[in-house]
Amino acid sequence: NLRSLEYLNLSGNLLRRLDETSFMDLRQLKDLNLQRNIMFEIDGAFGNNPNLQRLNLAFNYLPCLTDFDMTQLVVLNASHNIIEW
Repeated sequence: NLRSLEYLNLSGNLLRRLDETSFMDLRQLKDLNLQRNIMFEIDGAFGNNPNLQRLNLAFNYLPCLTDFDMTQLVVLNASHNIIEW
């Protein structure tokens, strides 16, 4: 049971895609490191993480950050992606 997990490092794991079920049971998650994967889609992946404060998405292939309503975030690193404005 990982429901009380607060810190998770999944960097460098060749993850490609996340969806709304990826972290849905990790409601206590505060710090998530997803840097250096090959992610191009994260649609709705963090909607069930109300305590998430630090999110590292650096060095992926994300073209955009849509539906990103996470006002509780303190730190977001989305550097070195292919984000289009």
